[in-house]
Amino acid sequence: MIVIGLDPSPTGAAFAVLDIPGPFDRARYVAKGDVDANEAALVALVAQYGAELVAVEEPDGHIFHLARGKALMATKGVAARLAVWAERVVPVRTMACNAVRTALMGRRRSGGVHGDPAVTQWLRLFAVGWPAETPGGQSLSNNHTRDAAMVAIAGARKYLCDLRDARGRKAAAR
Repeated sequence: MIVIGLDPSPTGAAFAVLDIPGPFDRARYVAKGDVDANEAALVALVAQYGAELVAVEEPDGHIFHLARGKALMATKGVAARLAVWAERVVPVRTMACNAVRTALMGRRRSGGVHGDPAVTQWLRLFAVGWPAETPGGQSLSNNHTRDAAMVAIAGARKYLCDLRDARGRKAAAR
């Protein structure tokens, strides 16, 4: 299943495209980048990769404590619009950013969520072909594309598990 994960910002979103065969299988890296916050760009992105699911991160107000007022509201607005536009062509799953890292990596012993170095390490284990660090220590993927990949994996797991559960309920009702 080709899944596009989106990490919105006030003007658009970082995206990661992953091929995820099953809810607990390792993902395969396909592409990453940025997309503008308009319907045509998002629909073109879905068509370009033949995505079967779009997962959108919903910003948590308490996570963006430095991004006050307008930026946070703009990001929430972009996230909502992206979800509505994508749902016109493929199924969509939205997840709060804290819920994504906690669902995939669990809680840290000290509380809170894992930071970017832990996310990078996790992606290298669970996303085959995810770009590695360059020799100078500069990452080929910024934290937004890493978050988009995490959202894609978490959204795909949620979607595939929901499908499995629905089939089980349907079979039990017979």
